[in-house]
Amino acid sequence: MKNLSIFLFIFALCIHPFEGSEKRIYIRNSLAYKKWLRVHCESRSIRIQNLGVHYLRPGGNDYHYSFLNNAYRPVQIVCKLSKGADYKISKEFVAYQQTRSTEADGSPFYNYQARDDGIYHSTLASPSLKKIYNWN
Repeated sequence: MKNLSIFLFIFALCIHPFEGSEKRIYIRNSLAYKKWLRVHCESRSIRIQNLGVHYLRPGGNDYHYSFLNNAYRPVQIVCKLSKGADYKISKEFVAYQQTRSTEADGSPFYNYQARDDGIYHSTLASPSLKKIYNWN
């Protein structure tokens, strides 16, 4: 009976690993004068996973990515936003880093807005947009 209990416990771990809460990253193109925005994000958790390059049309077009926190290894999402001629003006930043504080704030949404003067950020815990990065 003890062996069966151990087997069932290990089997349950294999079928449904410890997953955290769902998180979402939203990136919005709020650039003026009909400028396109290039978004390239990577998940750097257990292994680097390229999430692809996306081009956001002018006029508030969004890119979003949903993921689950990982109980075994912290999740890190790194994004590079690029604008301008040939997308030479860019900024790479950590869009999400799983820590105790990100778990404690309980916010499932991480919003970023690309504007002409920089990149702005907000969450449900602090909903007002704040400028966090300048371009280059």
